[in-house]
Amino acid sequence: MGSAEVPEASDRLKYLVARASQLQQDIEYQKRLAPLDLEEQNSFLLRQEQRRWQDALKTAEWEPAQSEEKQTVLKEFVVCNRLQKIMTEVTTLINQHAEGEARLIRAELAELQRAEGQAANQLQEVEQLQEAKQKLLSHTETGLQIAEPEKAEPNTVAPKAKGAKGAKGKGGGKGKGPPLPSIMPKAKPKAKCQAENKKKNNLVTLYWRALPANAEKMNAGSSALLKQCAEMLAAASGSPEITYPDQEQQLGAVYEQPEAPESEDLPDSMIEIYFQRREAAVQLDSGKSDKISILDEKQRRMLGILMSKYRMKNRDESDRQIVAIMKQSVLSCNYEVLREEGLCMLRKVIRDQAVTGNKIRDFVQTNGEAALKKLRDPWLHRLIHEVLKVPQVEERLECMLFQLAFEDGFAKCVADLEVLCKALQVLSAKKMELRQFFSMAHRFGTILNSNCLAPQAPHGFSLSSLDKLVQTKSTASPKHNMLHFILAMMPPGTASELFSDEDLKQLAKAKVMKSFTVYQDCTELTQGFQAIREICETGKYQNALTGEKVKMERRRMTKVSRDEVLDEEPIDANDTFHTAMKAFVEKYDRKVSDVEKGCYCSFIMYKEQALFLGDLSVCWPPPKEDQDEKVDLLAVMHKLAVQVRKHAADVEQDGLRDSLAATRGGG
Repeated sequence: MGSAEVPEASDRLKYLVARASQLQQDIEYQKRLAPLDLEEQNSFLLRQEQRRWQDALKTAEWEPAQSEEKQTVLKEFVVCNRLQKIMTEVTTLINQHAEGEARLIRAELAELQRAEGQAANQLQEVEQLQEAKQKLLSHTETGLQIAEPEKAEPNTVAPKAKGAKGAKGKGGGKGKGPPLPSIMPKAKPKAKCQAENKKKNNLVTLYWRALPANAEKMNAGSSALLKQCAEMLAAASGSPEITYPDQEQQLGAVYEQPEAPESEDLPDSMIEIYFQRREAAVQLDSGKSDKISILDEKQRRMLGILMSKYRMKNRDESDRQIVAIMKQSVLSCNYEVLREEGLCMLRKVIRDQAVTGNKIRDFVQTNGEAALKKLRDPWLHRLIHEVLKVPQVEERLECMLFQLAFEDGFAKCVADLEVLCKALQVLSAKKMELRQFFSMAHRFGTILNSNCLAPQAPHGFSLSSLDKLVQTKSTASPKHNMLHFILAMMPPGTASELFSDEDLKQLAKAKVMKSFTVYQDCTELTQGFQAIREICETGKYQNALTGEKVKMERRRMTKVSRDEVLDEEPIDANDTFHTAMKAFVEKYDRKVSDVEKGCYCSFIMYKEQALFLGDLSVCWPPPKEDQDEKVDLLAVMHKLAVQVRKHAADVEQDGLRDSLAATRGGG
């Protein structure tokens, strides 16, 4: 389009602007008159004008001088678009309002229909009550008083009789008299749905009035129901039929029963046996007792849990029996009664008693064993007192805990040693590749430090300096570091086979396990077993807490016959601790020896690898904590293996080896 046609396009746009303004005024006027009727027409006109604006903007070419006019036209076009959106939102709001009003009207109609149905049901029930009242009055031949229901107005609920609590309640005792059971009026349900769901039955609720204590006479002729009761009682007792000539006849025989002979009274012994009041199975301590306690709250809680768990499995046994059984389990190493948790609780309480001066033992020596009943939670104190009678009970509990946890500890040591040995074998099989890698790294580092003030390392570098290989970046290629170039200068086969995926897995397992942890577990297992073996050989045991050797004595019987005079009491036959420990040592002696040899060989290999790398002072012995100055050799080599695998892949992907070869050829 030429420049001569521009004025014509400008005049056309001005016309469109004026037309849009006129249309906007018409729309506002029409909205005030009939916004709902002209909604579709306005939307059509807006869409038509939008298409005209778009066509005009596409065909017109603008000069720089006409930029302001173009901006004005664009603003008008945006206003037109906004107007269409506003019309759409107004229409949506109107529709939503109409739907909401319709829902409210439908809900109101449904509520009115439901109220109308309830009113009709209530009117029908009132009519039924009136019919029942007429029947009652017609069947009443004597002066029996009936509690009449109050008159109910239409659309109301008839109230309940005074003193009644519902279909399941008892009589209040304040009514005018008992109703006839055969024509009892039906109780009105609260709602129609409840009446339909209620199960129908033929049972009738009777409301009786209590007879006063000073009543001596009662009119029986005035009530047919009482007369029938008297006749039934006479027939059941075998006496002739009772007749009442007039209404003043006495009816004392109906309510006054003859006294039973003394032989028919229930004996007190039978009541005590068969109807004895049950007591609570567990007496709970409210904490407000005035009784004193030698055990503190934490100790009482632990021992209470221990006895409660056993009582739940053996409900027929008393507290005295439970204390005796637990003491017997300590003497005979019975792990079915006292598992690991129970043994730990007992050992903790006994150790606390030893620290505080064995107060329970001193209390018994001063006041006697019978005084334990006067303490708070007497059977908990009795349990500790009886267990303390076992000689060297603390050392025995340590041996029992070790024996109970031995299987799991042994399996863990064997598995950890296997993982450690496999990781060390991986390093031992890579000696040639590792020697070539470290030699190349040493030469590279020596050349870089040759013309600077950095310290020289003619005999090699420390393992802690391996991080410098990754931190030293190339000045010409910042993407690559020193480790990239070392792997690129090595033969391709050597660099790719330095660490395989399987090697990486073995080193990762060993790193997580930690070398010192393996050494510590194996040492504790072997030393604990040796201490028990010493009991069988010498009869002495080295306490793990104090380090002192204690003679493990057998329990002696404290009760002997008066006719016997012995220098020493006989050994208690229930004390089988030494026999159990001897059987345990004979069973696992060979396996523990294998663990000792495996641990020794594994850490000899560990030390050889540290010597091979020339940094024994940093790696040996393995560090106990991560904050120690020493480093775990397997953790260092795992980190190096991860970096080598990653950088070797970068070397192959970037073609760094070919670039170095081209540089050498060009030089």
